[in-house]
Amino acid sequence: MVDGELWDTFTKAFDAVRSGEEVSLHAALANQFSGHHPGALSLETVHAEVTRTRESLSDLRVFIRETNERHDQQLAEVQQSISDLRTLMQVDLPNLLRAATDLIHEQGRALSDQHARAEQAAETSRLQHSADLQQVVTTHVAALHSALDTQAATISNIETGVRVVAEVVSNIADHFTTEDESGA
Repeated sequence: MVDGELWDTFTKAFDAVRSGEEVSLHAALANQFSGHHPGALSLETVHAEVTRTRESLSDLRVFIRETNERHDQQLAEVQQSISDLRTLMQVDLPNLLRAATDLIHEQGRALSDQHARAEQAAETSRLQHSADLQQVVTTHVAALHSALDTQAATISNIETGVRVVAEVVSNIADHFTTEDESGA
């Protein structure tokens, strides 16, 4: 595909030169191939990925804030329970102490379980977002490498085309020089 495009560009430039126009083959090639990067991620795609990741992180922040608020509320409830127990302890201290201890242990286990789940969810989300960002970066780098390889191949094709043209021009010049010498 690139060879055909190169040949078309070259023949257009050659025809223009033969008709007496001043044409830059370099400018014609630059106009033909500028911005041609197959497989490269667009800036919009990368921006959309970054925006999606930011939104996910924002959702994670909201989740953590809500979890902290629930923990604060539960802590306030535990503190209220302790306050209530202090009031009741004045009446039946041994039984109330046992009930309070059981309640405190139960509340502590519940808070510990919730905290562990929140930390696990936060870590899982962070790892997923990190993996997503790594994938975007890897894809973008691979696309850039592919674009650079394509550009290198294009330059190699241009060099080959220029060599072939130079050889053809040299052969034509030799042919006319030989005819001029034999005619003279």
